[in-house]
Amino acid sequence: MNAMAISYELTQDLLHYTVEGDVDHAVGLDVLRRGLEDAAAATGRGEGRARPVLFDIRKSAESRAAEEIRAIATVLGGFRESLDGRCAVIVATPLYYGVSRMFSTYAEEYGIEIEIFGTLEEGTFWLLNAPH
Repeated sequence: MNAMAISYELTQDLLHYTVEGDVDHAVGLDVLRRGLEDAAAATGRGEGRARPVLFDIRKSAESRAAEEIRAIATVLGGFRESLDGRCAVIVATPLYYGVSRMFSTYAEEYGIEIEIFGTLEEGTFWLLNAPH
C-alpha cells in the first residue's frame, strides 16, 4: 500500500508543498488552502514578503481529472493577492510534466506563472533568484 501524504512548509522565502502517494482530492485541497491561508496571514503580519509556491510532486501517484486540476488552480488563484505570482512544479516523469502543463494553463487565468522542473534545486533557484 502506498503512503498518502501532502504536507507544506512555510518559510520566510516560499511556501513548499510535498505530495507522496495518491492523496484524496478533497484532503489535498484542504491542505492547499491551509498552507495558503498561513502564508497570507504571515505576509499580513509583516513576516516576510509575498511568497512563491513550490509543489514537489516527484513521489506523487495521483491520477487527476481535468476538473480536479482546474480546482487546484482555482484555489491557488483565490490567494493570488497574497502570493508573488510564481509557482514551481517539480516532476519526475513525462506524465506529470504534461499534467503540470495543463495546471499551468489553468493557473495562468489567475495571473500565476508556472514553471516545471526536474529537480528541487532548479525549481527553488528559479523561485528565489529569477526576476519577476
